[in-house]
Amino acid sequence: MIAAVAVTGYGAVSGYGVGAERLAAAFEGRDCQRPITRFDASRPDGPAFAALVPDADALEDDADRVVRFAVAAAREAIAHAGVTPGPRSALLIGLTVVGTARRLDALLGRVGDALAWPGPRLAFGTACSGSTAALATGRELLLAGRADFVLAGGSHALGHHELWGFHSLGVLARDKCRPFGLPAGVVLGDGAAFCVLERGSAEPLAFLGGTALSTDGFHEAAPEPSGARLARTVEAALADAGLPAADVDAVSTHGTGSAGNDAAEWRGLARVFGAHPVHVVAPKALIGHTQTAAGALEAVLAVMGLERQSLPAATTVSELRFGSPPLLFRVPGPVPHETALSVNAAFGGANAVLVLTRRPRAGAPPREAPRVYVHGIGAKGLSRSSGYGHDSALSALERRHDLRGATPLMRLWIDAAASALTESGIRGSERVGLVAAATALSPSNYARFERSLAERGRAAADATTIPHLVPNAAAGGVARVLGLTGPHIVLASGPAAGLMAAMLAFDALHRRVDADAFVCGGADEAELEGDPSGAACVVLSRSPSPVRLASASLGAPGTLAKAAAMALSEAGLSAPDLIVTSTAGAVVTRALGAADVVSMHALAPMAPSYASSLALTEAASAVRSGAHRHVLLVADAPEGTVALVIVRGEP
Repeated sequence: MIAAVAVTGYGAVSGYGVGAERLAAAFEGRDCQRPITRFDASRPDGPAFAALVPDADALEDDADRVVRFAVAAAREAIAHAGVTPGPRSALLIGLTVVGTARRLDALLGRVGDALAWPGPRLAFGTACSGSTAALATGRELLLAGRADFVLAGGSHALGHHELWGFHSLGVLARDKCRPFGLPAGVVLGDGAAFCVLERGSAEPLAFLGGTALSTDGFHEAAPEPSGARLARTVEAALADAGLPAADVDAVSTHGTGSAGNDAAEWRGLARVFGAHPVHVVAPKALIGHTQTAAGALEAVLAVMGLERQSLPAATTVSELRFGSPPLLFRVPGPVPHETALSVNAAFGGANAVLVLTRRPRAGAPPREAPRVYVHGIGAKGLSRSSGYGHDSALSALERRHDLRGATPLMRLWIDAAASALTESGIRGSERVGLVAAATALSPSNYARFERSLAERGRAAADATTIPHLVPNAAAGGVARVLGLTGPHIVLASGPAAGLMAAMLAFDALHRRVDADAFVCGGADEAELEGDPSGAACVVLSRSPSPVRLASASLGAPGTLAKAAAMALSEAGLSAPDLIVTSTAGAVVTRALGAADVVSMHALAPMAPSYASSLALTEAASAVRSGAHRHVLLVADAPEGTVALVIVRGEP
């Protein structure tokens, strides 16, 4: 039996105010959606509504709000759990670009520094499912023994750019949000929420029994309409928890209020639950759509519901749409339940599902840890090596796919990933996942969006740019074109993100049963003339190959020597033939006392996702060519220290 992962504390900031106790209003059916007064949100039919944190300074930058909301919710969760952060405490946050913060690693750093966080920090960029992905990955880190406890969640602040972007898509509600009801429409919001996750806790509030992540691979903004891929994700989460669908008592839906999204979601859930009478909850009817905070806020509500034996009541919904869930919970009152599912989705088709229970469950049985091998290598842009990748990969894809709307960032990613897959002989499928390093948006797309606002006015932004204003956009395009519909993670953690991506794929191939292979790597598109652009990735699989990823370790910032020693020891080595780093070579030389250090940071200092992923491809290429028997890959960055060892595998 796998030791249960417990939720031992939580904190929240929402449209109700600061503090998780304010969320109790949701169980009384009181919503917090009001006309926007923070900035001018006037429309011909009246002001736009939102669920905004009250008393937020109208002059405060949106990025400052994100930090402030995150710190308040995080501190509450830490105090609630009674834990003290240390070097083996991991901070995982779902974030997206807001205000003046154009780089998510910078926003992650601000939150971590404000909390004086001593351990590793990871940011997740799958937009509306980002904080759900943070919670799911937090559980994986605990099960892999990489952290003593995890603080996972998300934070978001609504800004005028986001509001008018959604307005241009034509999906905003005329007043309040009514998921699965009439009239349709989305109400945005802001807030933050965090949960403390631990193993073997004596005082659990609930248990995170299973998780699953995936991507639809269907459309940049719309979900797969049949709901089949969401259903598969729900089934994977239930399998991870060791639960049949009949044991689920309540489902907290993504339920944005958008007609197409709600319909696709319910079709997917109906595939899983059939005639089973499951209570359906629609939290956004009360707290609005808080984007990267949504999954965490809804997870906190699910835990509170298990504690209170009640559910948030969607009192804003008076008339159901055709084909909506018949048991949508709309009248406040007690609801005995033991198990709750929390479902989220995002632009680019990123699905995330959590299984929360009142009592620990056995979960999926542990498996013998398999070996993990490198199968394909692909790079587009700068590279010290040659001889890997296929120049014709993108041109061949353009004959089969319409890539006219692809940003330069997405095209780089597709080119590198297609090359790696072609070389590996592995085809995209629901058993092949993607772990992407994506620190920044496509700067050319962002410029187009801002230009459209300036030229057309705030109510007529270029709708084609909107889906690309989330870090998941390029990775979602890669998944769509190449058929990578397995587990899907987008990391936005800075100079170590590429190595962290490989570590997460390594762990998933060791423990999870819903994937056989992963594409992992990253890309950056140059913002200024002379800056590097590029993408680099590898394909990891359990099938034997001449190159093996032997070990991985994660540590706090500044613990490079310890992380390297741990990775080498796990690989059965005392010293490597070569050291490759995605951070400053001088730092590694001092920390490890090594002379032969190759730094990718020196090649692409302004492209952290690309540089950290290029380090991965260079190390694998060095072993595959026979130039080196084993290579130590390291990164010592503000978000943490990562060490990987790549060795010769099997012919």
